[in-house]
Amino acid sequence: MPWRHVDAKSERLQFVRDARARLVSFTELCALYGISRIVAASVLPRTD
Repeated sequence: MPWRHVDAKSERLQFVRDARARLVSFTELCALYGISRIVAASVLPRTD
């Protein structure tokens, strides 16, 4: 089975959608996406 191809832009947009939905805590969401909270916090304001 081949690896799933992930586009960085679409992954970033999905992260923003998930963050805005607030289904899990911000810390848990960052862990799910494998990014630090500092990086995640810098991504969110740029998408508004």
